[in-house]
Parts: sequence; structure tokens; C-alpha cells
Amino acid sequence: MVSQMNHMYADSEYIDEIKLNDTSIILRFKNKKTGKQFGVMYSNRENGQLATLKLGTDKLTLYDSYGNAEEISGGKRCLQF
Repeated sequence: MVSQMNHMYADSEYIDEIKLNDTSIILRFKNKKTGKQFGVMYSNRENGQLATLKLGTDKLTLYDSYGNAEEISGGKRCLQF
């Protein structure tokens, strides 16, 4: 789990954060080499946290803490994960 996080953070810079509630937050970063942005969601809720965000894209790649990827898509440029 830690190696995937290290891979994502390598050569990236912090942009900002989105506070979802008192127990969950999304930190946004930008990779310096590729220019691609990514977010990391942290939650200490027992069953996790559901988030719906308007990101300006119809699809994104969602990685779990082990590095497994899943492409998700949503309508009207809103994604729920």
C-alpha cells in the first residue's frame, strides 16, 4: 500500500484540498513530469466515504490503496466514487 502512495507522490506537488466533512478530505496534486492532476481521498469513517465531484471530465482512473486501477465514468462531467 505504501509503495503505491510513494509512486503517486513522486515528482508531484500539492495544489489544494477539498474537505468533504469532519472525517474525510481529498488532497489534490499535480505530477511535475506529466502535468496530470490526481486526488487522494482520506477518510476515517468505518465504512468509507462516498464522494460526488464535478471534475470537468467524463471519466477517470480510480486506484485503490494497493495500486489496482479501475476506470469510472459519469454523466454531465460529475463522478461518484
